[in-house]
Amino acid sequence: MIGMPGNLDESSKPLYMQKPRCALSRILRILYRPKTVFTEISESPDYIGPLIIFIVNVLLGVADIYLVYSKIHLEEVEGLNLITLSGIQSFLAFSLIDTFLWESMNLSLYIACFLPFLLLFGGRDKVKSALSVIGYSFLIVSVGKGIFIAAASQLPVLVVPPEPPSPDRVSLIDMWKSSSMTAFWIFEVRIAIRRLMKFVLPGFCAVGVHLSSEIPLIHSLTAASLIILTVILLFGF
Repeated sequence: MIGMPGNLDESSKPLYMQKPRCALSRILRILYRPKTVFTEISESPDYIGPLIIFIVNVLLGVADIYLVYSKIHLEEVEGLNLITLSGIQSFLAFSLIDTFLWESMNLSLYIACFLPFLLLFGGRDKVKSALSVIGYSFLIVSVGKGIFIAAASQLPVLVVPPEPPSPDRVSLIDMWKSSSMTAFWIFEVRIAIRRLMKFVLPGFCAVGVHLSSEIPLIHSLTAASLIILTVILLFGF
């Protein structure tokens, strides 16, 4: 019996279609079926999914920055915010570069901490799988950024003087939090999520690297601990 086109299995599709479909499937399942996805990556690693997640995180970061700064208006000119003042194109270009560099640095830190343990404690043939797992694990960051965007959309407008206060006096966020209980709780939630992410993401990566390679769990957790320590030392808790 001749099957319909929709019934063709994945292996019968062209290679250029198989890999993106597989990557998207893994992205959709990584949060609720992580062990299954980690096992799949161990057998067939890819970098398409991590690249998609990286791009999404950069775009979400830009969107979050845009939403926050679009809520800051200058006192003397009605409807003029900090984005309009600096120029939309300049603002987006700066935000894009800044977010790209930050995401690149963050991902590089994870790779730098896990790679020595992978090379020293077996699993050398699984390095590609482990790096793929790290990239996929950053979907957790996407979830956090999505929450940030949802929260930023609810921020009330902050009206500031033409020359915002210097950092040694009071920050814009402090002004915001003191002007509105809504803003106060939104920023408190954002801070709480950022703090939680410093532990959840390294732990999630550690488990994924352990399941997708031959590295013992204790060594994988040690690498995660180094990440947590480095982030806290560089950026505080």
